[in-house]
Amino acid sequence: MSEERLASLDQPLSLEDADDAVLLDVLPDLNSLREEEQTLLKLDIDRALERLTPHLREVLIARFIAGESCAEIGVRYKRTEQTVSGWVRQAIRELKLYFEEPAARPVQKRGP
Repeated sequence: MSEERLASLDQPLSLEDADDAVLLDVLPDLNSLREEEQTLLKLDIDRALERLTPHLREVLIARFIAGESCAEIGVRYKRTEQTVSGWVRQAIRELKLYFEEPAARPVQKRGP
């Protein structure tokens, strides 16, 4: 994947919303966590992604993992860039809600 297609952690996720979110607000720094915490976070991320509809999950992965632009995704789905941008914002809001709701996530027991 080329560097120009990678999303920056501090790049706004939308252009038309006043309450722009950035990836840095949603994703913790894995390098600052111990190995056990990294594993638990990866499981948490998997659980959060499972809560998304397949459509939103596919769009989010295309945007941030595959590095596709909202315009490119829009062509595939025959929708406008603005529509896809809305889908991305919706998926991020749902992920953020998951991570903000401790009751939604199982409590991990620590050793004795």
